[in-house]
Amino acid sequence: MSENQLHSTIPSILLSRFDEAANLANNGKPGEALEKYQNIFTDENGKKIKSGITGEFIATVELRKAYCLMDLQKYQEAKDIFAALDKFFAGQLDTIALYDFYLSYGNTLGNLGLLGEMEDRMARAMNIASEYLHDKDKFRKVWYWVLHWELLHQAWNMLSEHSDSAYHFGIENYDLQLKMIALEFQRLAKEKRG
Repeated sequence: MSENQLHSTIPSILLSRFDEAANLANNGKPGEALEKYQNIFTDENGKKIKSGITGEFIATVELRKAYCLMDLQKYQEAKDIFAALDKFFAGQLDTIALYDFYLSYGNTLGNLGLLGEMEDRMARAMNIASEYLHDKDKFRKVWYWVLHWELLHQAWNMLSEHSDSAYHFGIENYDLQLKMIALEFQRLAKEKRG
């Protein structure tokens, strides 16, 4: 949905609240932003506003709440939002927002040490970056975070397998930067393992 369509269908009070919350988040106040996001759909009498709300807008608000929780290092709460979004609303997001969703979901799982689940969400982000966005930088960014979490949690077998995969993918696609990322994580793994 375009921004003009969004503005024509969503009640202006909700858009105003959303903008206020976004400004707080952008100014380094994730706690205050989270509180604003949590109250976007409540009117002055404490009742839920239901008319004129699209699934895309609900998904966007929930995603922003999860980002605030990540900034506050409340990863389990962020994971719960991501899981609900993945089940019910992720399909409402546009392609770039969906990439950001899976990357953020993967990073939340990585923070929690849930590497198997992290790998699955990161694979989705990689697929979106390469197949739909055709964006090598976004693709590399996902590889970086996969390897980062595996190194941080000392998942040596996963790190070895994935750094090899990233390196070979870099060779096949003439991506020197991806090869360098893979080699750096291989070096760090050897250094940490002794």
